[in-house]
Amino acid sequence: MPLFFDPMIKNIIFDFGGVLIDLDRDEAARRFFSLGVHDAEKLLDPYLQRGIFLELERGTYSAPEFEAHLNERYQLSLSHEEVSWAMRGFMKNRPLYKYDYLGTLRQHYYIGILSNTNPYILEMVETADFLPNGGTLPQMVDHIYASCRMGILKPDALIYEQMLSEGQMKAEETLFVDDGKANIEAAQALGLHTLFVKNGEDWRESLQLKLLHLNQQNQ
Repeated sequence: MPLFFDPMIKNIIFDFGGVLIDLDRDEAARRFFSLGVHDAEKLLDPYLQRGIFLELERGTYSAPEFEAHLNERYQLSLSHEEVSWAMRGFMKNRPLYKYDYLGTLRQHYYIGILSNTNPYILEMVETADFLPNGGTLPQMVDHIYASCRMGILKPDALIYEQMLSEGQMKAEETLFVDDGKANIEAAQALGLHTLFVKNGEDWRESLQLKLLHLNQQNQ
């Protein structure tokens, strides 16, 4: 019998949209449509955007460049605040209990976010308006790995490899939690442990059971 317990899992990496917030793609599409983006329904997706929105998440455009392209393409004069308001339509609910749970996990694990996201969402999560208690996302985790900053999108293998390298993490010691099957499969192909959850799910019990199962293998 070992005298100490060395857990297999050292790092837990969460997707953001659909895992830590409840996504509402339809509300985002409605907001952009109301501003004059007539094909928002075709361009916005819960998992991987299309067209100009895809390039925003890839980091091809900064927020000002995105606004300029958007205004030129649709002959509009949208402000940063209007575009930000429409983008925040994606963020339906921000369940505080999940962030409280992150605090508990962070006492034992390196906690990161790996998300296909854009500068507008990052701007929002870094303000005191993000959570009802005034908390910001950077306060809750050790690092945010954002597609628009990394120049790569999930499920491209390179984004996982870059995340592991930057965080000095080993794939076999890392658990990745996501609500996109393609993202989960890409992570598994690189040797990460995974947990697939559904948008809006309370995954705390599932995560605890997964960690228990994985960590017991290392006893």
